[in-house]
Amino acid sequence: MNKLTIALYSLLLPALTYGQSREHKKDFNKDGVMDQLIITEEAGSAFSSKEIQYFDGKTKKQYGFSMLCSFGSFFEICNIPNVVGSSGRESIGELLFCRKDTIDPSLNWLMEACSNKIDLNGSQLVDFSTRYTPVWIAGEPKVTQGYYTILSNKKYEKLLKNTEGSPDFDFNKMKSDFFWIDYYPHNHTDFKITKGEGNSWIYTTSHGVVIKKDDKYSWAFINDNKLFEANEKLRWPSIDDVQMIQELVLVKQDINTGDTNLFIINPISGFVMRLNKVFAGLGSIAKVVVNKEEDSVELSDTSGKNYSLTLKVIKEAFYKAF
Repeated sequence: MNKLTIALYSLLLPALTYGQSREHKKDFNKDGVMDQLIITEEAGSAFSSKEIQYFDGKTKKQYGFSMLCSFGSFFEICNIPNVVGSSGRESIGELLFCRKDTIDPSLNWLMEACSNKIDLNGSQLVDFSTRYTPVWIAGEPKVTQGYYTILSNKKYEKLLKNTEGSPDFDFNKMKSDFFWIDYYPHNHTDFKITKGEGNSWIYTTSHGVVIKKDDKYSWAFINDNKLFEANEKLRWPSIDDVQMIQELVLVKQDINTGDTNLFIINPISGFVMRLNKVFAGLGSIAKVVVNKEEDSVELSDTSGKNYSLTLKVIKEAFYKAF
């Protein structure tokens, strides 16, 4: 567990409300001997947690691990001890989470963006970038119900590294080749639809952006504090404004601290970058005005400072970042 996680957890503990424990007895790992599972759930103002105690009936060994859930993220990760076996991964997952399903396009976007994120330092126009593989699906976009799935540690090494995985899992005491990922997208809320460029339409939720072209749609942006600085709680909307300039998508992100950022996305290539406001000499961005005749974007901050971005400069920034 890194220092930041320890600090957050220490701040969380005094605010936690006492949670009742649930006890389950079953041969989870199918070795012919009854095992015991105790799940204790607690909640604070910005986090919740699941504490899991697993008692192996055959070896009499006890395994403890936990899952800390941030209210500013749509998903959480918890490593699974190998001792529970493939059957235990499934049955314990059902007890911990709502339902099992396959990865949908919105969670896939988050997983890829988290896996590929890069914080860029220095005096340049972009201070953050990531990429995802655009997936275009026929029909109308929708927000799925919550679910969990089981994934391989080896296949998703970059995701686990960039999101800290299950930070308090003790790999010296327990081997783990798989993890649960729990997805709860209810804070997206319903879509609002506005006209984009050409044959494109923009679908926005409280925290997400979907682009629809003709009869197909693709997720282009989701706000999540595992990916970048974002809201402490997803119940506060964070998508303030979305516009298009040619094929590019401009997202004005509002953070509950009062700060705002501009993200620029190419939904065709899957490239995402954030404007470096310090480089541009701007504070919290107040207005984003697209000038289609001049192929430019005019920005102003809350103090009245202005900055102009031409489409040529934006495309050059994409080229340098990727």
